[in-house]
Amino acid sequence: MKIVKYILLSIVLLGIIITVLILSFRWRSEEVYNKISIVGNYTISDKEILKYAGLDGMQNVKSENLNENEIAEKLKLHPDIKKVFVVKNPPNEIKIEIIEKNPIALLNINGELNFIDEELDLQPLKNTGKVYDLPIINGIKFEKDKIYESNTKSELKIAISILMAINKESKLLSDMISEINMSDKENITLYTHDYSIPILIPKYREELFQNVDARRDILMKIKAMKYFLEEIYPNEKKEDIEKINLTYSNQLIITFKE
Repeated sequence: MKIVKYILLSIVLLGIIITVLILSFRWRSEEVYNKISIVGNYTISDKEILKYAGLDGMQNVKSENLNENEIAEKLKLHPDIKKVFVVKNPPNEIKIEIIEKNPIALLNINGELNFIDEELDLQPLKNTGKVYDLPIINGIKFEKDKIYESNTKSELKIAISILMAINKESKLLSDMISEINMSDKENITLYTHDYSIPILIPKYREELFQNVDARRDILMKIKAMKYFLEEIYPNEKKEDIEKINLTYSNQLIITFKE
């Protein structure tokens, strides 16, 4: 008797579940979407995003004709989009969240320039319509398909970390730097945009970025660089400066051409 009751109860529950699923499917299939919300796009227009997503001119589209994954995959083809999230927000809204690519430098890979961002992701220079005035990372020897090998990755992380610290300290200072060169074994060399004056800082190692004293040291050098380039440098005869040396502790030494 108990078994019969159990079977009957199971059949009733199964029937309820099937009914709910059918009603849910019908309800969703009858949803009509006519509103699109886009967030996170700072340099890419809404119009361009809608075009890539295939949603330009969208009016009263049924839920069954909208696939979030397909929309996201289309948007990922945009050269300036790093990540994208697409979700339906019933009863009538599609939400699109964009994370744009944000290159911090240009990377010279065997004579070929690529954008590189804070996460060391590469983007071919030819794949974007934007023009960036970014410093170039030079002096790291590697093949394009081996840039993430341990030694190369370490050099890249050091260069990117220094550029990020400069950007955080001063946008003006960042705009004054045209190159960061990692080729020397003892020093890292930055170059100014005008006159290509070399600025020497110690050749920090990746493990030193875990050290509080090392981080404090590099920040002090960047602050000294900022003060000189923004406050004193504009009044100097720039063509007479041979180099700016920040490799010594608590000192900024200017060498002039003879």
